[in-house]
Amino acid sequence: MNDHTLFVKPCQSADHCLLHLDGVIREVEGAKQQKLRLLDGVSWGLQQGERVAVLAANRAEADALLACSAGVVPVQAGAVTINAHVSWPLGQPKALVAALTARQNAVFLQRIYGEKSRRSQQLDLICQLSDLDDGFFDQPLRSFNGSMKSRFRLALSLAFDFDVLMVPKLDAWSYRATSNRARRFQAAFEAATLGKPLLVSHPDPAFQDAYCSRAVVLEAGRIVFEGDLPACRAWQEDRKQQRRSQAGVSQ
Repeated sequence: MNDHTLFVKPCQSADHCLLHLDGVIREVEGAKQQKLRLLDGVSWGLQQGERVAVLAANRAEADALLACSAGVVPVQAGAVTINAHVSWPLGQPKALVAALTARQNAVFLQRIYGEKSRRSQQLDLICQLSDLDDGFFDQPLRSFNGSMKSRFRLALSLAFDFDVLMVPKLDAWSYRATSNRARRFQAAFEAATLGKPLLVSHPDPAFQDAYCSRAVVLEAGRIVFEGDLPACRAWQEDRKQQRRSQAGVSQ
């Protein structure tokens, strides 16, 4: 390997971070009711001004870091401290009711996360970004197909003002797409994230390059390297090459 040696910066105290994880363990149930450990004693903090990509061979681990940082899933050990208004992972709001219409769901979330003075503006944005056929904004969510639900969920996520945004892979918007719909989502995303710290598990390198300057590398549920984005990618590639070499020797 080159000089990209194992490095993780000392974890700042919770008081100095927007988000702080201290010894966090996250487990889920896998096949045959076996426990899968996605995060294994992670201690890390996101500070003001940081835009961090999470690089991991196992995307479930990267998404788990976002979900735990946002406080939307329980942890089996450790503590998560949140000192900011943090979004849920974009495109994945949990409080939707299938029996209610898209409008009713949007009004419900807007009353919680939105601004009263901007209610009409935020609801109009949700309707525009959802790009539904005539009348569907007033139909129950259970009548939506998968694409319609994805667009509506992402539209909800981009309509409100958060201090920190969690950005997983976005099913409703491909960063490389050039359609009018994709351009509207990109414009809304850039408006919502302007000047805001980000934690990003989106796997597209072009997306990471556009919106992140730093990264962490997750391996077997642990943060094993941290630094600027190019250095983290180089470290990760070195790790892969080292493993291939070791595998070749052992054969």
